[in-house]
Order: sequence, then structure tokens, then C-alpha cells
Amino acid sequence: MKRLSRLILVVWIGVVLLIGATALGKHLATLPMPDRDSATLAAALTALGPPASNGRDATTWTALHFLYGGCLCSAKVRAHLLARGPQAGVRERIISIGASDPDDERLRHAGFEVEQQTPVDVKQRWGVEVAPLLVIADASDHVRWVGSYTDRKQSPVLRDVETLVALQRGERVAARPVYGCPMSDELRRKADPLGLRL
Repeated sequence: MKRLSRLILVVWIGVVLLIGATALGKHLATLPMPDRDSATLAAALTALGPPASNGRDATTWTALHFLYGGCLCSAKVRAHLLARGPQAGVRERIISIGASDPDDERLRHAGFEVEQQTPVDVKQRWGVEVAPLLVIADASDHVRWVGSYTDRKQSPVLRDVETLVALQRGERVAARPVYGCPMSDELRRKADPLGLRL
């Protein structure tokens, strides 16, 4: 009986450690993002064409916001964008991925360009498999920066405007790793191998 009790205790400890490690790993692991020199990303950016006729000119920078429906991190970015509105002199386009989000229409009315795409389309067209992701390009459509809105997972401080302004001033800004939500089945399995969705 004593051996059975020890065996049960050892198995229980092993299961708890496995679940804990999986949960912790999901909150600490970074996700892959496209390189700023990605040919796929550059081609998709060029294919966007000129900004919608809203008074912006050829000196306009572009900020692409990749936001995934059902991702709490993306919902936080949507709320942030609605609160601050589009930046003057910047083309801000939201790539809304997956199910249509109720805030998409509000974002469009606020002055953002909003485009709905599936996760498969986003991976093929942009080479993006994670969200939220921020891509910033200069007026010549050269990708200048790719990364996260925050310095760490669940950070209350979103640094998109700060990053954009620094790049426009010619400063170097280190890329921030993405901790958000994987959109492809393959990445979801890697991020959550036990399927716990923690």
C-alpha cells in the first residue's frame, strides 16, 4: 500500500509539473515573426498601392497592424487603436484575421483602413503566422521594423506610436519579440503541445 501511495504521489507531481511547465512556457516563449527583409512581406506591402484618398501624400509612412480575432492580446491592441485614433500623416492599415471583429467598423470610421483575411491568406500573402504584430514601412515602402507592441507579454504599455516616431526621426529601434497568439495549426501545436489552451 505504501508503494502504491508513493507511485500515485510521483505520478501526480509529474503531471502537475508538466502542466505547470506547459502553462509557463506558453507565457514566456516568443513566436516567430517575418524578417524585416522578407521578400513576401515586401511584395505584399508594395501590392497595397497608394493610401486611400484621405489627404496623405507620397511621404506617408505605413503601419500595418495584424490583429487576430479571439486573441486577447489583439483585442487589447484594438482598444488601444480606437482610443488613440490614426496618427497624422501615417497610413494605418489593420489586417483583421479570422472572424470579423465588432470593432472593425468602429476602426474604419475612426480613419483606419481595415482588411479582413483568413489566417491561411495572411500566411501566404504576408508570411505572418502570429498576432498581434506591428509592421512599419517608410514612405518608399521599405519595411523598417517588425515586432511586438510591448516589451513583454501582457504589458500594459503599448509602444507602437513611440516606435513609429523614433523610426521617422531616423533612430534605430530594436525589434521586440512577439508573445501573442499563433494563428496556424502548426504553431498552435508547438505553443501548446498538450492542447491545454492555458
